Amino acid sequence: MTRMKKNLLVVAILAVLGIVGSAMQKAQPAVAKPALPSIPVTVTSPLPMPVSGTLSAQQSGTWNVGINGTPNVNIANSPTVNLASSAAAPFFVRNVDDPGRIPYQATVTGTPVCSSNNSCSWSFPAILANHRLVLEHVSGILTLTQAPQGVNDAIQVSNGNQIGTYFPVPPFPAGNTNVAFDQLVLLWVDGGTSLSLYPIGNFGTSPPEAAITVTGYLLDCSAGPCAPIFQQ
Repeated sequence: MTRMKKNLLVVAILAVLGIVGSAMQKAQPAVAKPALPSIPVTVTSPLPMPVSGTLSAQQSGTWNVGINGTPNVNIANSPTVNLASSAAAPFFVRNVDDPGRIPYQATVTGTPVCSSNNSCSWSFPAILANHRLVLEHVSGILTLTQAPQGVNDAIQVSNGNQIGTYFPVPPFPAGNTNVAFDQLVLLWVDGGTSLSLYPIGNFGTSPPEAAITVTGYLLDCSAGPCAPIFQQ
């Protein structure tokens, strides 16, 4: 009986301890979890923050690419480039051969320069290098130092290679040594060469004095290559 009483006493003590522990656990107040901060996280170092591994990203909507500064763009090979243009957003281009871009006008006065073979000419300054003159118009006044000797007088316009065009000079009025002319022409003169005008006919023993103006426009052969003038 004594042994049984001891065992019952141990069981009773353990039961009491269990009841007391359970009561203490229930009486302990619950501890709330700390709230997460609502402010953004700031990384102080290292910057830039290294990232390792593989990142998966997916773009939503239209991609926008920004280019800072004025970078050089190189297009390799010969790809097809399409340039979009519309009434709302037109694509502007420039015609490098537009006659109004580089207008040309020059004037010479006085008597022509004559060589030993009695060939006389009025010469204009050489055309700028890497340019080509498109001559369109010649006008002027001829003044004789004596009465005119003939009626078949003319002027040759040459591009420096003895290739040119001719137009007749109007007959001198009776008793008048002055005559005006105005002629549309078309002649090309390459850079580095000079435009020359030659009086042709029987103007008497002395060449006529003149005031001649030529007009046209220049092509910039450095902006767009100028093909060689085809000659036959």
